Amino acid sequence: MPTADQLSPQLSTILGPHLRAHRSLDDVTLFDVLDHTGAHRYDLCLYRGEDGAVYLPGTLEVVAAFSQMSACESDDEALLAALDQALLDAVRAGMTI
Repeated sequence: MPTADQLSPQLSTILGPHLRAHRSLDDVTLFDVLDHTGAHRYDLCLYRGEDGAVYLPGTLEVVAAFSQMSACESDDEALLAALDQALLDAVRAGMTI
């Protein structure tokens, strides 16, 4: 996790309120969500390992969210299923969130 002064403008906008409230990013996990070819498709920012938002890479455009480790807030059921599977795969691979 970058320090507060190393955050990109996008991450400063996303994480700024959290950082001001908690003075720490220790409970925040950032992911690059890749597709089956390895291309970077989404940015995922999780708080406490379970809640957060999914953005188009490098933007503030939210395409889905996570609530209690489950993808939601999108009409694209295939996207939600793929995001759920990606997070499950990351956890199974030993990634701590």
